[in-house]
Amino acid sequence: MELPKLGERCSHVDCKQLDFLPVLCSLCQGTFCKDHSFPSNHSCTKVVDNVIQEKRSTSEWFSCHAPECKERSAVEMLCTKCGFHFCLTHRHHDSCYANQEDVLPWRLPKMQFAKAKEETDKQVEEKLKAAQKDTATRATANKIRLMKIKGKAVGDNKIPTTDRIFFTVHPPLNNPSQTSRPLFVSKTWTVGRSLDLFSKKLNTENNNSKPGAPKLKIFRKEDGVCLPMDAIMGSLLQDCLLSDGEPLILEYVTTDTVAEVSETLLYMDKYNK
Repeated sequence: MELPKLGERCSHVDCKQLDFLPVLCSLCQGTFCKDHSFPSNHSCTKVVDNVIQEKRSTSEWFSCHAPECKERSAVEMLCTKCGFHFCLTHRHHDSCYANQEDVLPWRLPKMQFAKAKEETDKQVEEKLKAAQKDTATRATANKIRLMKIKGKAVGDNKIPTTDRIFFTVHPPLNNPSQTSRPLFVSKTWTVGRSLDLFSKKLNTENNNSKPGAPKLKIFRKEDGVCLPMDAIMGSLLQDCLLSDGEPLILEYVTTDTVAEVSETLLYMDKYNK
């Protein structure tokens, strides 16, 4: 089914195809498809003798104004809204087409879906937090969390799928440059070995082998319980001291047991705010 109100037809006499992302020639101001956008491809009337008199070196080419793009072009294509040059990929860029009234019609549903998904994820997360406070529904909440993080989790790919257990791991509070990540370890690993992988994936310094240095440990986010370093992860699951999919926290503590408990409770309050 044709959509006559969308796009424009290529001005090339032998083309005339309907292009939803037409390109405006900066020389003759004609509208062309991608294949005929360069002056040499549509016999541009503004080029003397239909040839480019001077061959530009690549250093004189035009750079795309999009910050993430490194594309360079011999032909300048200026945006009619902001006046900057953009490559074919970014010619309908967000800085000029972010508002719904300016966005191209076929991009609007994608934006609406992304916004709806963001709101839905936010509501699900709020419900999970409320359910986590209720002991009776903790297992159900963790199952939902597990389903959400399984597809995104990273870890040691050598671990068999049947041996993997998943967690959302939060970095220490003094490491604001990092955010929580979904990670997986093996049921056969100790807590200490799991800590090594967690610290590596979160770019967190681990000085547990250095005498006198603050020790990095793993805590349950729900209640601040510190996991024993020599315990087997699978055994903790069997004893219901750990749940597949639940959030964990990495944090530095002193060697004093009482200090660990008091400091951990403070960390729990900050993380749960």
